[in-house]
Amino acid sequence: MAPLRDGVGHSRARRRAATRLLGRIGGALGILLPVVFAGLIATPTEVEAALPQECSPTTIFNLAGLPAGGSSGNAGNIYALDVNTGQNTMIGRFGSGNSTALNGLAVTDDLSAAYAVTQTNGTTIWTHTQAGVNSSVSAPSTGMTMVMGAVDPVTGIYYYAGYTGSGAGLTLAIFGYDPATNTPLGRLANVSMAGTGFSTGDIAFDGSGNLFVVAGTYNTVGTNTSQIRRVDGPLPTSGPAVTLPPTTLATNTAPVGSGFYNGIAFAADGTLFAQYATTGTATLVDINPNTGAVTTTTAQGGVASGIILTDLAGCSLPGTLTVQKDLPAGRAGADDQFTITITGGGITEGNSNTTTGTAAGIQDERVGPLPGIPSTEYTISESLAQGTTTSIDAYTTSWSCEDTNPGGGVVHCARSADARAGAG
Repeated sequence: MAPLRDGVGHSRARRRAATRLLGRIGGALGILLPVVFAGLIATPTEVEAALPQECSPTTIFNLAGLPAGGSSGNAGNIYALDVNTGQNTMIGRFGSGNSTALNGLAVTDDLSAAYAVTQTNGTTIWTHTQAGVNSSVSAPSTGMTMVMGAVDPVTGIYYYAGYTGSGAGLTLAIFGYDPATNTPLGRLANVSMAGTGFSTGDIAFDGSGNLFVVAGTYNTVGTNTSQIRRVDGPLPTSGPAVTLPPTTLATNTAPVGSGFYNGIAFAADGTLFAQYATTGTATLVDINPNTGAVTTTTAQGGVASGIILTDLAGCSLPGTLTVQKDLPAGRAGADDQFTITITGGGITEGNSNTTTGTAAGIQDERVGPLPGIPSTEYTISESLAQGTTTSIDAYTTSWSCEDTNPGGGVVHCARSADARAGAG
């Protein structure tokens, strides 16, 4: 594809039209691409026997389920997990020892509360506050095994999910709970996982309410395939359930005996952590969210042999990259369309899109959000789409960057012929 002229995503039809590319970085790194990442890193805090007062860049959270033959007194244990050492430290518990397994761990970004749901049929939703107060509410049976959970930072709704169907009908069913009204919301969304054979994984949100899913197969003795997918927000907050299309961002096959991920969490630096666990053992891995590849593997400790860890959660929101096309003066030719692309960091999936229609201004089609990694250079580019007969010389192009964090705005972007951005 032709590089973006004059570095940005505005294109100005000579004496007529103007276009530009708007690159946004959102969430923990919030800026319209391309730009150097400025990660918002929280001050580290010492983990005590309660939900921490602040979100630490080195701490995520873990949940104890209930393995066959395990102690029911440990089900519902909440642990702070040090991502550097793999050490789990118990900081709380849903109830005083549950007799049924819990899953779908989630924490709010301010750590005011943690949530979980009964793994079988999702009939009880638990809340554990920062002050250590527990409460629960009954919910209608989902008729399926709940394996995922996360809090949407925009709405505050706790979403939990499980798989239903098989083959071409395999679906990730997403349910909701509104803590503000203490109300289970029922089944809100369906995401197709057709033909994948997936049965495990977890979910996480970015700061704009877009959902990231790590879904995969479960095989403790063979290889496992997993995918990182995005479901564009906002997610529905009431029924009936709607079908939401996913975008695949990365696919990876793990070595034998690994990669059957049951939990994910983003760290403040953009790292995606995942774990796979069996009774008494658990492994934490760093995953490159652009490629799905494992970069570091750490054995976990601090958990008794009769416990199985079932889920992860994080209080950090991932930084993301988004690009849209702006045609402030319309098109030079009525049928002109533009293909916009993000590359770099090993991104090969879900990174290109083409405009449609004839409207002026910011186009509906976008690329992203894609997870952004600090110290990684990303390139945005545009070209006239196939079938467009107007010459690119009819346009003068430009691009701009916008920080979408609170208090952000248009920020300085390094300019070059192909609109590169280093994430630092």
